[in-house]
Amino acid sequence: MFMASFNYQEYTDENPDFYNGIVDLLAQLLIHYDLEEVYYENRVKAHKLLNQKNRDEKLPFDKRILVIIEFEREHKKILENVMCVNENNDEEMLILLIHIIRFFERIVNEHICFELENRGFTQSETKTILHKFNIDEKMGWFLKILSGKDYTQTSSNNWSLIKNYIITRNFYIHYAPATFSVYDGHKKKLNKKDFKSVLEAISDCYCFLIECRSKDIKDQYERIENLKKYIKEQDIKDRKEQYEELMILKKRISCLKNNVEELDIKYPNDQYEEANDIEKQVDNLLSKFKESNSQHDNLEGS
Repeated sequence: MFMASFNYQEYTDENPDFYNGIVDLLAQLLIHYDLEEVYYENRVKAHKLLNQKNRDEKLPFDKRILVIIEFEREHKKILENVMCVNENNDEEMLILLIHIIRFFERIVNEHICFELENRGFTQSETKTILHKFNIDEKMGWFLKILSGKDYTQTSSNNWSLIKNYIITRNFYIHYAPATFSVYDGHKKKLNKKDFKSVLEAISDCYCFLIECRSKDIKDQYERIENLKKYIKEQDIKDRKEQYEELMILKKRISCLKNNVEELDIKYPNDQYEEANDIEKQVDNLLSKFKESNSQHDNLEGS
């Protein structure tokens, strides 16, 4: 099994997150099908082989891909929401709390999922384990079995903070009658300052999980990152080549029009208007490429 987070060029400017996701997906598919080296040598051939291998799969594409989060982008997005949320709006604060804890649980479950599958566990077996163990067990003794490290003991302060907010999330989701003091205690936790602290603790946990990755998983992530970088570099190169081709076409159209005017050749109005329309289309494409390349350069480091 391989992972996928969620344009190609037409989506780059409108939705950079989607673009980065597609690049990530392409890189992981190429590695999964052992087409990494082929892609470095011949991208067209690699794309054809990738399409063929996908067609040969028994299960449809959407039933084989595991959707994962891109930690930095998701963390940044949630932090922006924390900064913008109306702290006096209990409903918005509660939704944000649920989002934050869900974010944490996803990075934990993804880590366990890939480590187990790397050890030969089936999807069904992995799913059973993820559902059977609670978050304390996953971050404690079970993580120790996988990597020799127990987060609940190694980073007890951060774990205590995260666990505290998991309890608050559960209080609201699995509500049961409670005293005023218990209710007020949970309500007081719904504030921006504490949410930011929880996100910092989650970042610490994520760094811990990276250190806990097995060598095979670390090697795979490194290969994915290198391939993603190459895909983006080639995308930028393709854009620049297309831009240069458009510039050449624009010059040729201008020269032809100038020659026609100098020789006083009378073309039917509809043909002359068509030439003008083509020139306008080329100008529009050039304008889009200038803007697109400028924005796309900012994606190179994403």
